[in-house]
Amino acid sequence: MDMEPNFLFIFLIILLQTISNTIVSAQSIFPAILILGDSAVDAGNNNFIAPIASPNRADHPPYGRDFPNHKPTDLLADTIGLKESVPPFLDPRLSDKELTTGVSFGSAGSGFDDLTSLPTGAIPMSKQVGHLRKYIARIERIVGERNAKEIIRKAIVLINSGTNDFVISYYDLPSRRLQYNMTGYQDFVLRRLQSFVEEIHELGCRRIVVAGLPPIGCLPIQITTRFKIPTERKCLEDQNSDATSYNQKLKKLLPHVQASLPGTRILYADVYTPIMDLVTNPKDNGFKVTDRGCCGTGYLETGSLCNVLTPTCKNASEFIFWDSAHPTEAVYQYVHDYLLEELGPQLVPDPKFSDS
Repeated sequence: MDMEPNFLFIFLIILLQTISNTIVSAQSIFPAILILGDSAVDAGNNNFIAPIASPNRADHPPYGRDFPNHKPTDLLADTIGLKESVPPFLDPRLSDKELTTGVSFGSAGSGFDDLTSLPTGAIPMSKQVGHLRKYIARIERIVGERNAKEIIRKAIVLINSGTNDFVISYYDLPSRRLQYNMTGYQDFVLRRLQSFVEEIHELGCRRIVVAGLPPIGCLPIQITTRFKIPTERKCLEDQNSDATSYNQKLKKLLPHVQASLPGTRILYADVYTPIMDLVTNPKDNGFKVTDRGCCGTGYLETGSLCNVLTPTCKNASEFIFWDSAHPTEAVYQYVHDYLLEELGPQLVPDPKFSDS
């Protein structure tokens, strides 16, 4: 199990728990959870890829330090018994029940742009679709084709990807900057995203949540690339502006994609606003450190660079970021509260809505 903090995954679990407590059985609404994307939702798939570069694994201490049993747990389990955690699809030990109630296909270091995964050997989103096909074939053997189609049709599908495309393929490495200006690359990634949604719709997925980009310019590792003196660290306004304009395009695109795909409900998850609010107003929300992570110096450490030998802060709840690229557990509840208000009512199926 990957112990890296997965704030979007945890939000989804808490959200489903709230729905199950207040409306009807969440298991009857969502028989399975299918997750595709990058490190924010990689439950451990990268641990099963032999050549994967070590920076994209977090299956070691101090990751998971503040989680029960040292891993993110599924809070929905105690309510409806669906799952204790969403397991990685590539885990060969998965039981039939674990498979039929959902898996994560996420891979740290991946993106919609296939070029993004090349430096580390992560699983790009294009190949995650292939894994979804294999997953469907496996559950068809377990429950039969008709029941498998019903599971996929009613499953909630979370897509979280895109950050690595801009960080790896555009900002930090010049590969795509040689081909596109920012507007052009945003449009390229959005075309890939649309094709991805169309592919999973073709496979039967109908309930889809697509996350936007976080404030990339506030990630400690991105600040480090620009500011060498610790006292001068601040968010990169140009990268945050790029993330904002991308999110605006995505939010405008998704209703058009939904309209073109019969019976599909596609929701946009705004993760930029709540995280930026914390960075901008840390003291109002109990935070003290916004420009570096809790692990090590907080400037560069992530993955294998944040390890059992790396010193960590005493109180991670005072930090926005756990390492140089990922948020702390204390951010989870804040993001959850925001997204619950924004998405909660929309996730509950309308009786008049047909997702056939």
